[in-house]
Amino acid sequence: MTGIFQSALGGGRALLVGWILLDERLHRYPLDDGQVAPTRLGNAIRRFEEYGHDRYRLDSQVLWHELNAAVLEPVRKQTDEAQRSVDSFVCLLYGHLVVAGAAAIEYRLAVVATDEWAGAVRAMVDLGRHPLATAFALTLPPDARQERAMWRLFGELVTTGTRRRAAGHLSPGLSALAKRPGRGRRWKVPGTTTSTAREGLVYARMNTLIGDPARIDEVTHYLETTVRPFVEAQAGNRGLAVLTNSELGIAVAGTYWDSAESMTLSEHAVEASRKEAAELAEGMVTVDHFEVPVFVRRSRPGPGAGVRMTTIDCPPGEVGAAIQAFRENAVPGLMKMEGLCSAQMLVDRELGRCLVIAAYENMDYLAGSRAAVARLRADTLTRIHAQVRSVGEYQLLFTTVREGGTNSLTQRWTDLWNAGDREGWQGMTNQTAFELRAPGGFRLAGREALDAEWSTWHDAFPDNQIAVVSIHGDENGGVLEGRFQGTHTGPLVSPAGEIAPTQRTVDIPFCEVHRVRAGQMTDSHLYFDQLELLTQLGKLDS
Repeated sequence: MTGIFQSALGGGRALLVGWILLDERLHRYPLDDGQVAPTRLGNAIRRFEEYGHDRYRLDSQVLWHELNAAVLEPVRKQTDEAQRSVDSFVCLLYGHLVVAGAAAIEYRLAVVATDEWAGAVRAMVDLGRHPLATAFALTLPPDARQERAMWRLFGELVTTGTRRRAAGHLSPGLSALAKRPGRGRRWKVPGTTTSTAREGLVYARMNTLIGDPARIDEVTHYLETTVRPFVEAQAGNRGLAVLTNSELGIAVAGTYWDSAESMTLSEHAVEASRKEAAELAEGMVTVDHFEVPVFVRRSRPGPGAGVRMTTIDCPPGEVGAAIQAFRENAVPGLMKMEGLCSAQMLVDRELGRCLVIAAYENMDYLAGSRAAVARLRADTLTRIHAQVRSVGEYQLLFTTVREGGTNSLTQRWTDLWNAGDREGWQGMTNQTAFELRAPGGFRLAGREALDAEWSTWHDAFPDNQIAVVSIHGDENGGVLEGRFQGTHTGPLVSPAGEIAPTQRTVDIPFCEVHRVRAGQMTDSHLYFDQLELLTQLGKLDS
């Protein structure tokens, strides 16, 4: 019996040793399966190359020289010595390639030697991130999630030059750095707005869950009763919308945010809810992140509304042209469709992916729009280098998405004007408090002012469009700088009298100042050069 126990004990000890050795080998692999390299030595090195990113979202490979300069000398020396140890075994390996047994031994020793190198690199990242932040006039946030967001944005600034995304969301030191002039992408839609018009952008995270159709009701109940109040309590959240296709077992939860930073900082907080929803559905969730440059709403869609989501791919450099084509061609066409509530365009500029979402009052209006939307889609896509990747139809469960900031409000005001949607345009104002002032002593109030502003320009220039130059704003109001472009084919009513159609095309610079209260326009002060207008109409000598 004693022999049996000793044998069992020996077998258990062997099993334990085996598990320890296996764990040691697994620790020489990167955490992300997508980072696995073809060789053991490659994986042993890859695991600590990704350490800074996995733990802090600090890309130590990109910032290696900065880290090396920031850390104390003992840390730098330890890292260099550990690397030299691995290098020496690799050199011996190549020298012994003709001797198979010796080469194998040198290879294993090189792999084992990476343990010390990995520890040195981890120490460099852990200890070096503090002086690195100080060197760039940054203050490490006390919260780990905020620190990860800071390093992610900083890495994006360094690698891509995306200055606007980083500026305003970071500490003063990094904000100042992000605003310095230099090379990199400019957040500008060609031919439309400058980067200042993008400060009021809304951002969106789209979570698409595909699971068991029989469990979709349980999932949507969880989303509405548990996830909704939790998400809306996050800083910077502007609400969420949930769409479903019960037959296919698909639920789409779109959350909207004030800024890219608030969306990023919420990522960790919503991760558990996302996992719970996937388990309830016995399915999986994919996540996409977008900015929302176009959001036009005639009315708020209610539960049961029909929603069409169209995914479009285009070269990343063509995203600006796609936004412009959507504004100028698709939005006016959509606004003419019966039952339409809202239309929005979401874009991922780096991937060249666009998501167009159109909501209708009910599923019947959605179905009735299919043919017209197909024609409009084909016509719009001929203007850009893009292709449709997918089209899906859903039913709206609920939406609590709120309007964006003043800049977004001004942009939507312009989009509705260009779309010829008089009802939607006037619906953005507080019609009892609205006041209009224009050159020539023109001053009206209330609905009469709105009717006059619309009729004066649309009757005289039926094809008119506003080209946005820039938009500036704060919580109290905004300034739209633009160019009024159109053909004079109708009578133009002015304080000096009526001007008969001249069939001339005009391009008039103008500026319009708005005040905003509770998400509505309360007044408009319009400024433009009357002499320039009369000159372009041929009523004055140039």
